[in-house]
Amino acid sequence: MTTALQGLRVLDLSDGIAGQFCGRMLADYGAEVTLVEPPGGSALRRQGPFRDADGRDSLLFFHNNTGKASVTLDVSTPSGRETLAALARAADVVIAGSGIDVATLRAANPDCVLATVSGFGTDGPYREWQGTEMVYQALAGIMRRNGEAGREPLYGCGDRASYGAGVAAYIGILAALHARVAQPRVDRDAGAEQRPRRFGRDALRDRKGKARVHGQMVAEPAVLLNDRCPLVHLAHLGVPAL
Repeated sequence: MTTALQGLRVLDLSDGIAGQFCGRMLADYGAEVTLVEPPGGSALRRQGPFRDADGRDSLLFFHNNTGKASVTLDVSTPSGRETLAALARAADVVIAGSGIDVATLRAANPDCVLATVSGFGTDGPYREWQGTEMVYQALAGIMRRNGEAGREPLYGCGDRASYGAGVAAYIGILAALHARVAQPRVDRDAGAEQRPRRFGRDALRDRKGKARVHGQMVAEPAVLLNDRCPLVHLAHLGVPAL
């Protein structure tokens, strides 16, 4: 059976609920998603509910990583970094979490869609902040809408802000993929005609398409130009900036 994202190759480097839930949704629609874990395993393996006594598996981890392949890499070693670069070069989409060297990934594969999922984004006045689910819900306004009128804000269980950010990342990635392959334009500087192509398996596997960001339309070029990676910056507050 043909699926919507069949043939799309995704590298999931995220370390939290938001990024891994985003990757799970891509896998649900047929993408080939590979989760990269550190030698000790993803932190979600050690978070409840229903965590194993040895901390190797949990329901939370399985919920967010169903349908993915998994590989363990020690990126602090030269061989680990080389393997990571090779995986990035083969990917159509990379989901990066906190502490990931985005510049290195971009250099390894300038044609991929690169999404960064973090607590407070990668730029702006709050980019260095650290937070918890309660902080994210408070800043996003979720807690203000909970509870009784006139009372203090009420925290909502279930990691709502994190899952909401995962959905925003998923939507942002699909929008970037659609823009990359579906919108014709003419690059006057290079004199190359940009032709639209179908959104599907062949289009996703062909990574020669011209890719720009910040509102410029993108498509497959008649000649190979100096491609750039479309960045999708996403935070727990849930507003993607393409």
